[in-house]
Amino acid sequence: MGMKLRGAIEVVIAFALTGAIVAVLLLAADRIPLRLDVTAAGEQQLSPQTTALLDALPAIGPDDIRIVVAGEQGAIDRDIRREVRDVLDLFDAHPAVLVEYID
Repeated sequence: MGMKLRGAIEVVIAFALTGAIVAVLLLAADRIPLRLDVTAAGEQQLSPQTTALLDALPAIGPDDIRIVVAGEQGAIDRDIRREVRDVLDLFDAHPAVLVEYID
C-alpha cells in the first residue's frame, strides 16, 4: 500500500472516530445534566442555601416543583429577560424543578 493511500485511510478513520465521539457526547449531554460554573465568584450557580433547601424538601421527585412564567415575553426588556432566564435556567437544572414559559 502506498504512503499516500495509507495516509488518506488514516485521515478517514480519524474523521470517522471524531464523528462517533461527538455523536456519543451529544447523546450523553441530553441524558446527563451537567452544568459547570467556571466563574471566579461562582455567580453562575444557585446559592448553597437554595440548593440545600431544594434537596431537603420531603418527597421531592423529578419535576415536582414547577415554575411557570406566563406573559408576553417580548414586552419585557431584553437584558432583564435574559437575566431572569439565566436564573431560571439554574433552577431548571435541578432535578426537582421544571421551568415552563407560556407566551
